[in-house]
Amino acid sequence: MDNTVTRTRSVVAPRMKEAFSYLKESGSDIVIVSGAHLEQIGKQMGEFPCFYLGQNGNHALNAFTSAQLWRRVLSEKEKEEITNHI
Repeated sequence: MDNTVTRTRSVVAPRMKEAFSYLKESGSDIVIVSGAHLEQIGKQMGEFPCFYLGQNGNHALNAFTSAQLWRRVLSEKEKEEITNHI
């Protein structure tokens, strides 16, 4: 999100929001994928109705309905395995 859809930690610019609205009205699905938490994505997107995939896709929200689609949090063992691999 940061420095692509918005400036770092900033709310989406009106011009970008207009572009998203145009795409949405044209029948396109809009999906925001970010390493941020869903709350941060929603804040930066101004609660724009689309799909949010937070923390690299491990937490998904349908912002049209506020329904959580899934949430997969890594266990401590999985985090350790990843860290050891790096």
